[in-house]
Amino acid sequence: MEYRGSTTVTGIEQSGRRVTGVRTSDGVIPADIVVSCAGFWGAKIGEMIGMSVPLLPLAHQYVTTTPVPAQQGRNELPNGASLPILRHQDQDLYYREHGDRYGIGSYAHRPMPVDVEELGSYAPDSISEHNMPSRLDFTLEDFLPAWEATKQLLPALAESDIEDGFNGIFSFTPDGGPLVGESKELDGFFVAEAVWVTHSAGVARAVAELLTTGKSRIDLGECDIHRFEDVQLTPEYVSETSQQNFVEIYDVLHPLQPKLSPRNLRVSPFHARHKQLGGFFLESGGWNAPTGSRPTPNC
Repeated sequence: MEYRGSTTVTGIEQSGRRVTGVRTSDGVIPADIVVSCAGFWGAKIGEMIGMSVPLLPLAHQYVTTTPVPAQQGRNELPNGASLPILRHQDQDLYYREHGDRYGIGSYAHRPMPVDVEELGSYAPDSISEHNMPSRLDFTLEDFLPAWEATKQLLPALAESDIEDGFNGIFSFTPDGGPLVGESKELDGFFVAEAVWVTHSAGVARAVAELLTTGKSRIDLGECDIHRFEDVQLTPEYVSETSQQNFVEIYDVLHPLQPKLSPRNLRVSPFHARHKQLGGFFLESGGWNAPTGSRPTPNC
């Protein structure tokens, strides 16, 4: 096993619809299997082989407090935690201990899409915990309502203040799931993108099984990179639905709850008549499909 950090990928080598290597700033690395785990850069890597990778980078706020008096002596290590992560479902917040401080993650703010082309480049020796492409400047005004809600839920934190914060980049997809599988454009090119820490171990095992046995023991249908219709791969659709998933990330939704928007992307020749008859529609795969109708005097 060889790791090559701080090496820029500039292209994917191929021959006869088969991957043959990875082109980098240091030359070509021959390979008959390539797995793209590029995080929020996944769409850019996909473009190198003409593949649509439907994800949207979005900023998510995280802060750490100054020392909390009630936390003194609770944890031995500076970043130690003895209590489980706490989730404030109604306010889109979560909390974890950092020694005598607290960390607060918030999804309660407006969606903040990120254009990866504007992130710039970083010299390898300049990257640190506080200086990296995935860490954007903190926007305090977006966090203030979450801070007030926090002090109501955890009064002990009212004795502290916000010490540090940042807007970190996550990958969101149109349905909130990860993107896993082999490209249909190029044999031997696999994707494992939009993978969060909560399902990272399961995705890692599933991909390893795909590579070694050709099949995962876990059904990957809901993670399949090819589960989206072409109409769902447009930048407009990916942006709108991914931002909506950010807004609803902690919401308790019915599995069949239809999207309010975008709708009517695909309709049948009978759509107008179904609508005239009081049809009730659900969205699936971009289709506005009738599932029933209300009785009308003309029926």
